[in-house]
Amino acid sequence: MNQKAKLAHQLKWIDGLIALLIFSAFLAQSVHTIHQVGPCWDEPVYFHLVKGYVEWFRNLSIESFSETTLDSVFKIKLHGNAHPSLAKLLATASYVLFKNFLGEFWAFRFYAPILFALLLSLIYVQTTQTWGRLAGIASALCTGLMPRLFTDGHIGATEAPLMFFWFLTTLMFSASFQNRRLAPVAGVCYGLAMSVKFTGFLLPIPVLFSALFYHRRKLLFPALCLALLGPVVFLILQPSMWHHPVRNFLEFLQISLFREGKTSIDVFFLGHNYEFSAPWYYAPFMVMVTVPVLTLALFLLGIFRAVLNLFKDELSVSSLIHFSFFMLITMLPNAPTYDGVRLFDPAFIFLGLLAGYGFAGLFSWLKKSRLKLLAQSGLILLLIIGTVLPFVKVYPYGLEYYNELIRGPSGAKRLGLETTYWFTVINENDVKHINSLLPQNARLMVYPRLAHMGEFYQELGLLRNDIKMTQTQDFEYLLMLSRPWWDLDENFLAIRTHPSRLEILDQKTLDGVPLWVFYRKKDQEQ
Repeated sequence: MNQKAKLAHQLKWIDGLIALLIFSAFLAQSVHTIHQVGPCWDEPVYFHLVKGYVEWFRNLSIESFSETTLDSVFKIKLHGNAHPSLAKLLATASYVLFKNFLGEFWAFRFYAPILFALLLSLIYVQTTQTWGRLAGIASALCTGLMPRLFTDGHIGATEAPLMFFWFLTTLMFSASFQNRRLAPVAGVCYGLAMSVKFTGFLLPIPVLFSALFYHRRKLLFPALCLALLGPVVFLILQPSMWHHPVRNFLEFLQISLFREGKTSIDVFFLGHNYEFSAPWYYAPFMVMVTVPVLTLALFLLGIFRAVLNLFKDELSVSSLIHFSFFMLITMLPNAPTYDGVRLFDPAFIFLGLLAGYGFAGLFSWLKKSRLKLLAQSGLILLLIIGTVLPFVKVYPYGLEYYNELIRGPSGAKRLGLETTYWFTVINENDVKHINSLLPQNARLMVYPRLAHMGEFYQELGLLRNDIKMTQTQDFEYLLMLSRPWWDLDENFLAIRTHPSRLEILDQKTLDGVPLWVFYRKKDQEQ
């Protein structure tokens, strides 16, 4: 081995170790974080489905593969189980492997941070190979420490697997133009993305559009692999479709494409309440106010650098196409935009990549400075502070993060934006504390009522079993998730009481904004 080859081999090992360090650091932190992010509204549904999956695997027999059994365990429905099975299958494996170590619920959701940590490692490897090690580290930091993305990467829902398989498919598809044997791998990865949620079906649009600019002559075989292998993998991983694949596949498409009007989910945006879909500019606005300012600035610099290079850099252009794709689909009429930014989470991966590209360009430009070493050291320090500080300031309430452009959560509340949603602000320690404040046989309402979170806390052993959960006005105690418009008196009409009859026993705030409030009726005995 000559000296040049030996050096290249050593550098490859160094990058492998850095990627492993990134994975290990984020996963180690997740053992703590997994308990700090409270259960979201969707997780009780997924948790119970996973328990059903576990029982199905434990009792495998010929009858297990009957149409009736497969439908009862795996069938996709508009309400309750609206997504394909892959995320639940991953959660099933996580549940079985880690329940004795983490506990049942926290083990159920631990697949999410594993995938998120793997995603960050892949981001480092890809950007390092293309733009250099500094860009790789910057991209991993800018992506992994976005407070909202980090938190979504720790919840047992569809966000972490969709982000991971979206990026993995993009990676394999791009690599297949140098190695044709990777094209079938890209097709399988696409099938995995499809098997997370319907959004994954849309993945060929940005990858093919990007490939048209750089690999038009080599495009046919990789595109065929996506088109042929993706649906096959999807059908294999969706047992409820095995008996009638065509009929059930078309039924799933109908459920996914025409949810508007059938699913009542509110979006509170700039002081107005919308159902299911906010105005067309929702996604770009939310990106502007929910991404840390330094990351946002580096992202814009990355776009500027891509334009300056006349779009000759394939990875930067591909990242810009993927990001723009998510912005554009949210602008379509009746596109779902509820729950903060989670429905377009993969866009932030490519925002983070472009931020790393911008950082590498700025670092390179500073070579011309007379104080090159000082300037570059200062830039690295700024990167660390600018990514870590916003994360630390709101931890573990990452889904409630708003940046300095909007003056944090308090500024968001003044503008009429959702300061919290999805119930993750009430974590394990909070529920145990509330549990200690409740007298024996107390009647408790957890509001909003539709998610039945109180009963789920009891199932997890966080609330005592003697506490009586109620959905009517006979409650003695009230645990309310705070959202901006719930501060209005008329919203208490839903529970047939008035704020003047309630006494605040405890609450949790962030930047002066309530996340949850625990009330006692004033006419109850002390």
